[in-house]
Amino acid sequence: MSATRTRIYLSSFAIAYVVIGFLATVQILFVYKEFSPQFVLIPILAASVFGFLLGSIRWLRHRLQHQKELFQAVADFGQEFTYIRNPNGKFIYVSPAAQELTGYKAKAFYEDPALINRLVHPDDQDVWEHHDHPLNQDGRPEPLDIRFLQKDGTVRTLRHLCGPLYSSDGTYLGTRSTNVDVTHTLRSEHHIRQLAEFDPLTSLGNRRRLERRLRECMQEGDELDKSTGILYIDLDRFKYINDVYGHSIGDIILSEFSRRMSQSLDETDSEPFRFGGDEFVILVPGVNNADELMNTAREIQKLIQNPVAVSEMQFNLGASIGIAMYPQDGKDPETLIKHADLAMYEAKGSHNKLCFFEANLANVAADLLQYETMLRDSLERKELVAWFQPIIELSTGETIGAEALARWIHSEHGMIGPQHFISMAEDTGLIVPLGDQILTQGLMHLKQWKDAGRPMQMNFNVSPRQLQLPGFIPALLHKITEAGLEPGDVVMEITESVLMENLEGVREMLIEARDAGIYVALDDFGTGFSSFKYLADLPADILKLDHTLLRGLEQNERRLRLIRSIVYMAQDLGLVVVAEGIETESLEELFRGMGPVLGQGYYYGKPVPPEEFVPMLDLDHTVSGQEVS
Repeated sequence: MSATRTRIYLSSFAIAYVVIGFLATVQILFVYKEFSPQFVLIPILAASVFGFLLGSIRWLRHRLQHQKELFQAVADFGQEFTYIRNPNGKFIYVSPAAQELTGYKAKAFYEDPALINRLVHPDDQDVWEHHDHPLNQDGRPEPLDIRFLQKDGTVRTLRHLCGPLYSSDGTYLGTRSTNVDVTHTLRSEHHIRQLAEFDPLTSLGNRRRLERRLRECMQEGDELDKSTGILYIDLDRFKYINDVYGHSIGDIILSEFSRRMSQSLDETDSEPFRFGGDEFVILVPGVNNADELMNTAREIQKLIQNPVAVSEMQFNLGASIGIAMYPQDGKDPETLIKHADLAMYEAKGSHNKLCFFEANLANVAADLLQYETMLRDSLERKELVAWFQPIIELSTGETIGAEALARWIHSEHGMIGPQHFISMAEDTGLIVPLGDQILTQGLMHLKQWKDAGRPMQMNFNVSPRQLQLPGFIPALLHKITEAGLEPGDVVMEITESVLMENLEGVREMLIEARDAGIYVALDDFGTGFSSFKYLADLPADILKLDHTLLRGLEQNERRLRLIRSIVYMAQDLGLVVVAEGIETESLEELFRGMGPVLGQGYYYGKPVPPEEFVPMLDLDHTVSGQEVS
């Protein structure tokens, strides 16, 4: 027996003996007025029984009080807002944490049981009023997240667990509830979900969310007999912006494009996603026909064509968009996305930059992969060779230069045309080693021809990838010097589109090249949207008219006037004009009448290997007999 219990029983016996002893003494003295042994024995027995009963009662009360104190100590110490209500709804216990979580002391709930109902957020009132304290299969209460308004108006989310309270005999005693503050927990969970399913830069859904949403839309489409479409968007030339201006500028452009796209789709069921880098996907559920997807794609193109201003600079972007539809183009998210991606690559080469997926595109993609592998092997085996096309001075008919062009002579498949590998080499980065091989071969042959008595210039096409290489111009100068040539022997051809997409960055490199003595030619002039806008400021020496401008020129007086205006304007600016694509004598005559113009085209000769080019220079055929290493 514990000391406390012993103390309680002893004090109870003492009380019993004193009380009963006092009563017995009074009775003996005043009632019986005489003493007899039985008068003492009976009170002693009665006092013993009374003392034991009193001790037991006091001990039970002590235990109940102790358990109550333990319960209250635990409940009061907890940070949870805990309460117990009787069947009439009155609070019989409210933990002190009520004040921390609601702003009201426990006393307020005792005095006003309806207070807790008024604290529930208006948007959660319906859920609160109709919840019925559900229990799961384990007999535990199901949690319910409810927003509560604190006394100061702050909103907190409490995880409400509530269940009925019964006595040991099954009598309903009321309800008990525990309310835990999960505001910060839910925010953390939301943040984790954001990281898992949303792109942190643009706040658009990421690839994981796209695949999940695509599955949902596919299922809904099956139930409604509707298609689901996706647009796979790739921003044209965006990588050049990142490389030249830095990723911070690129991030601003991506964020602005994402904002415009989200705003444009805000009133529709379509949802945009950032798939990675500068690639985006738009999910279009409930599609009735392909025209709906085409209309959406054209709207997105309009958004992208609007210039983006960053730090007093304007950037003009374009986009290639591939389109695929479920279920005809893919039965699962992975296949549908892959086919839209293939269509996007096909769109890069199309006129309007839009393309629907077709079954043959999968074969084309396989062919491209095969070509890439073959090209890598051929570059190692030096199977890429330089062929040359003459550049003629129209007034004299003399060959004054040549353009070095890449040709692929495969050991098994023979000649492979540039249309099959140049764009692929550009996309994969193989254009860099390819361009280096053509440059090395071209410089070697140029040196041979100059030593044989034919001073001339040689034009080399420089790709955007090469321009991105750090120290490209110094490296080019080193190769020229190493070949025994002068910088003025070389003409570096840059396409107009490269200048338009990254004018400031390329301009600095062109100035560096010109300052070193290398000539700069602006190639494919007339294929861009803003050709005339940049002419006065471009650091160029030569203007090459694109061959598409010359087609049917003899029969088109309006276009002929335009060409004359361009030629005269370029000449006034001090630029040498080269007309590419001259294929007829009449076309040559037209340009000969425009002053000092150079010509290039099939009329003078197709690109040919060096040994066939030598006769055009009136040189001995043995001049180019050396083998290129």
